[in-house]
Amino acid sequence: MDQKYRDLNQRFLEQQSMYEQRPARPEDTELIKQLQDEIMAREAELKKAAEDMKFYKLELINREHTFNNMFGNNPNVGLLNPM
Repeated sequence: MDQKYRDLNQRFLEQQSMYEQRPARPEDTELIKQLQDEIMAREAELKKAAEDMKFYKLELINREHTFNNMFGNNPNVGLLNPM
């Protein structure tokens, strides 16, 4: 009985080791590759959006600066004295 238990336990450990070290299925590796490609594409889109936002912010500052130089350095926005 003791020998049978050790044999079964050894067989179980071997099977468990084989299960843990099994190779990945082809469809799983393909799915992982597709998801990684999608992540890379989205990261590139986010990077481009951040660069565009930086460009537009600088452009807005430049236009505001140019406008203020043309029409007065210190505009009083929102101050209206009706009297």
